[in-house]
Amino acid sequence: MVYHFPEPLPAWVEAGERTEILFRWLLGEEDQMLQLEGYGLVKARAEKCLLLYSTGKQRENRYGTSGGLVFCGIFNPCGYALYDVGRELRDAAGIPHDMFFPDKQDIQAEARREIQKYGAEKIRTDWHSLLADTKYTTRQLLPVIERVQIQDAAKKFCSQGKTAEDVVYEPQFVFGSRTGQFTDEAYLLYLNHKECVVRSFAERWMKKELPRISQERIVCGCIRDEMREIQKK
Repeated sequence: MVYHFPEPLPAWVEAGERTEILFRWLLGEEDQMLQLEGYGLVKARAEKCLLLYSTGKQRENRYGTSGGLVFCGIFNPCGYALYDVGRELRDAAGIPHDMFFPDKQDIQAEARREIQKYGAEKIRTDWHSLLADTKYTTRQLLPVIERVQIQDAAKKFCSQGKTAEDVVYEPQFVFGSRTGQFTDEAYLLYLNHKECVVRSFAERWMKKELPRISQERIVCGCIRDEMREIQKK
């Protein structure tokens, strides 16, 4: 079979010793094992990606590996990117060991930033719709805080040379039991359906954490108002 490689080739293909062989196998429809430098590489399809495994010493693995196979990478045909590249795959294909490939932790950090950005924009532009659709009571949405706490925070910001316009509320998203976990399934989905995954997590976050967000948003507004009063004097 004749393979037509993309131009230019991905950087990892150009950098390795046997990466063109690996790339050809990854692009192929055949699922047979690839033998490279004494390693047997196997691919399994999941969420439009290829999970890569190698014959090697048994160790704790992800994605339900068994039978002596070691998880050693993910290939995304959309963009030809590699993720979670393990030592076995590097050795088999001759990929430089100092070449960087994102792993799940890197992608999770990126996803968290994107979800937070999406949520912040939603709060800024569509706050009234969020409130209209909520099941929470007004009492739950209002903060319990003393005026002196607002004054102290405003004075602190002013002493730092900040103006009221410098104090902007930025909601903080974290993965968890209420907002959802960044599972292996979410990780694979994110690689090819980034916007859908971001929107799904953000909407759940907005729904579950709206009281806290509302309270923090109101407190931030009160601090800005207090700062304006201080700066008038």
